[in-house]
Parts: sequence; C-alpha cells; structure tokens
Amino acid sequence: MISAGMSCYLYVTFEPKINENLRGEIKFLAQTGPFTVPIRCEIKKVELSLDKTAVNVGTTVVDERLHQSITLRNNGGLGTNYRLVKTSLLRTEQANNQKEENKTKETNDTSDLTDLVQKEYIEVFTIKADENGFLAPHASISFPIEFSAPIAGTFHEEYTLIFDQNQSELKFTINAQSIDVPVWIENPSTDFKICMFDRLYQDALVLRNRSSAALRVSVDIQPRALQNHIEILPRTAYIQAKSSFSLQIKLIARPSIVDDNLPTEIFDPNYNTLIIPLEIKVGDQIRTVPFSISSVLI
Repeated sequence: MISAGMSCYLYVTFEPKINENLRGEIKFLAQTGPFTVPIRCEIKKVELSLDKTAVNVGTTVVDERLHQSITLRNNGGLGTNYRLVKTSLLRTEQANNQKEENKTKETNDTSDLTDLVQKEYIEVFTIKADENGFLAPHASISFPIEFSAPIAGTFHEEYTLIFDQNQSELKFTINAQSIDVPVWIENPSTDFKICMFDRLYQDALVLRNRSSAALRVSVDIQPRALQNHIEILPRTAYIQAKSSFSLQIKLIARPSIVDDNLPTEIFDPNYNTLIIPLEIKVGDQIRTVPFSISSVLI
C-alpha cells in the first residue's frame, strides 16, 4: 500500500543463468489498473569506436615535425586485446597464408611490398604507442602520431586495429604533406676555378624566397680557420616575400691555409684543391640549404 503523494523503492535482483541478452517486464496491478515496467539485461560485450576515421596531420616543411593523435574507446563492459598494424603489411601477412604452391611467389611479392612500404613510410609516420595491448572496459587509449618527411610530397597511410573476441576490425587513415624549404639558392655551387694566393676573388650568391613571408637567413663558416680565407657578407639577412637577396662571397686564400690542419675533404695539400661545404640557416627551421665554394690554389 502506497499512500497518496508518496513513493517507494522496489529492488530487483537479477541473477542470469545463461549468457544471452534478455528482455522482459515486471507487471504491476493498481487500483487504476495494470501497468508494466520493461527490463532489459545485456551480456558484457566490447563496444569499440574511434573518435575519427581520417587524421589530417597538416602541412610542414621538409624534416620538420607535426603531431596529431587518435583515440580508441571501449564503451562496453568487456575488455579486449588489440593490435595496430599498417593495412599494407596486414595484406602481406594474409598473402603469406595462401596455398602452399603459391607460397614462394607470394613471399617474394610481399617482401617487395614490405620493402616499398618501409622505404616510403617508416620515417614519415610514426605512432608513438605500443602496437599491441589490452583495452579495459569503459576505457580509452590515445595513439600519438608524429609526421616528419625527408622529401617534399603528399603522404597517405591506412592503419588497421585488430581485436580478439571476434570483434570487427577498425580502420583509419593518416594524411600529411611536406613542402620544400622556402629558401633556395640559384647556383648552389660556386667554382672560382684557379686562384692565386693572397688575391681577392669575388662572386655573388643569390638566395630566393618562394614563401609569402619575409624570412631571416644566416650563414656560419666552419671550421673557424676558414674565416681567415673566406668572407660572406652579410652573415645575417632578411629575404622579403617572393623576392631574392644576394650575398657577397670574398675569397682570399692565404698561404697559411697549408698549416691550418683542415680536413683533406676541405683542403687537399697534395693538389691544393679547396672545397668548402656551407649551409644557409633559415629562421627556426631544421632543414638547412647547402651550397659549396671550390677552387684550385696556386
């Protein structure tokens, strides 16, 4: 009996005897008539989802790094083991399970495919997380993604998440783009040909900026002993957007260069050949712009 305007709690105890989803109802009879309360009981299961199926890492300069992440969630009451693998390599594994008579050919083909994938992608996309693990019930795991490309281009990779408990696979793709360093040298190799000691030789090094912003560039002459023989002016400059800038190279080779203990790759005393490898540093970018200055000294 419930008094008017009052309420009470009814506690239901559920003790399943079978591992199946159950649906039912509890019937009540009141003075106003019968009514029911539906009951649904479901077995523990894995409910997996990704927060996104396509990861656009973005665009960066060659050798620079970009970071993104993707999250795997388990909203179910049952945990599962997972394995993360590139889809291209997964196809390789599946091909290795084909008929025995095709095994040799398929192994060769898949080996070539693996080499191709490694050459093109291993140093481009890196997932900084364990490729194998366990995802607990009502939990999530984040996979940090790092992108760094040694060459300019557009890159694409597809990954597959494999689970146990007969769960369906989940796939996601990663896309990113790498562009060239915005500063480039019109003539990256300056050859003064035959030069005499203690004579001044000059040339111009033309830098061009393909970006839409002004950039700071600098050059450092190393080893320091070379600074007695070569000078580049200015050492630091700004190149305006979509413009060019000329650096002045002054070469005055002193006879003391023989005693400067320079590496033979730079100065070979047997042939008096001088090859100076230098680099232009652009702002805060990692990738530098190489160039060289060479001559034969007499």
